[in-house]
Amino acid sequence: MTDSSQETPAQKNRESSKKILMRYLDLGSLSAENKMLRSLLYDEITGLPTLSLFLDEITFTLKTKGQVGILYLDIERSAKIQEAFGYQVFDQTLNIVSRVLDKLRGTCIRKEDTVAAVMKCGNAFVVLLSPPRKQKQIKPEDLLNIRKRLVKTLRSEVKKQLDPNVYRRFYCRCGTALIESKPGLSIEHLVFNAVERARENASDKELEHRELKLAELRQAIELDQITTVFQPVVHLDSKKVIAYEAFSRGPKGIEDPETLFKIAHDGDCVWKLDQACREKAFMSANGLPTDFLFINIYPHAIGDPELKNIGDSLALAQSKLGPEQLIFDVSEQSMVDDFELFPTMLHYLKTIGFKICIDDAGSGYYGGLELMARAKPDFVKIDIHLIRNIDSDEIRQDLCETIVKFANKAGAFVSAEGIETVDELRKLQDIGVQFGQGYLFAEPAAPFPKLKRIRAKKSTNN
Repeated sequence: MTDSSQETPAQKNRESSKKILMRYLDLGSLSAENKMLRSLLYDEITGLPTLSLFLDEITFTLKTKGQVGILYLDIERSAKIQEAFGYQVFDQTLNIVSRVLDKLRGTCIRKEDTVAAVMKCGNAFVVLLSPPRKQKQIKPEDLLNIRKRLVKTLRSEVKKQLDPNVYRRFYCRCGTALIESKPGLSIEHLVFNAVERARENASDKELEHRELKLAELRQAIELDQITTVFQPVVHLDSKKVIAYEAFSRGPKGIEDPETLFKIAHDGDCVWKLDQACREKAFMSANGLPTDFLFINIYPHAIGDPELKNIGDSLALAQSKLGPEQLIFDVSEQSMVDDFELFPTMLHYLKTIGFKICIDDAGSGYYGGLELMARAKPDFVKIDIHLIRNIDSDEIRQDLCETIVKFANKAGAFVSAEGIETVDELRKLQDIGVQFGQGYLFAEPAAPFPKLKRIRAKKSTNN
């Protein structure tokens, strides 16, 4: 006999749905076709029953209660996860969402509520809400409160289980609707019309949210609410700080730089935000205790005409930093987005004395090594995805070694982002990476954080 406490969410859902299916199918007499039936009725990625399997249960609830509330959760934007990390990571993300939804039954949604996949191999889920206990009908405000509570908890729980780099690309939107009986319409039409309404409702909420955040961003720029924190860049062998990297932060609610620039991109004000971040970084770097400062240039801002006037920036003059001290971090993505403009702009910046760093090297953008050769950078930063667990991953090690060899031939220094463990540090030293940054050394802070105490690499001569 199977221990129910050891069952997976998918197994629990199968057992729950099997009881419904048994009302009108004798699976014992159709054993030869059982595998085909299951393939038609269950999502093969998450193991969840599809919405079609619950039409009989919805019909029964409509007859007895008159309505069924639904929550529609769309993981549509997680398609970016598949583009960046591959289908396996995308499937893992969907599985995490399905497990979290099942876990939330009995907390922010009721235990009697049903979690299902809208269709096979999709990226949307639906929660069928059980009838209210103390009132005859579900009120619209009840649906909105449940939606708000579910989305907040779902994001929090998913964040705990997803890799931080994957979670940055994770997005979930949620809509609500009521299924109610209408003469002349089949149960199939009633259900999937409600799902469509909930999907559109989710889109409206997303648009409203986006416009609100854009207004917050514009206000933050206007009122000078962008702030700057710094993270040290360390010589890995000597453990001396050779530079700091400036990171921008927004006001509460839109602090994360990726969130800031996503809002700016949607609102067509990337150049304005990039300029504000750059000016603030210059002013905040007054009194820089090292020779160099890394400044990020957002990929879509590489075409900003104001970059040509950066040498005359008042904020730069007030910071007392010379062009020779500034290293502009430009992502590989910039080279793909502006293939022709990219090398021209970087050549101009180098001509007037600035240094160039190719950021996120190895992040997977097409033609990265060829384009880096055209850019002739002074520094190359290895992307954080390659650094994570590099001490135990031979493929990551091989990729990093390739980047180091390429950079050495090009006359560029190599730095690693996101170093978090001593083992990662030691492996990077073995590979020949000269510089690095990450939480192992110090977290980004203002004004200039000091290094944490870490163990030095043991000598191989002992």
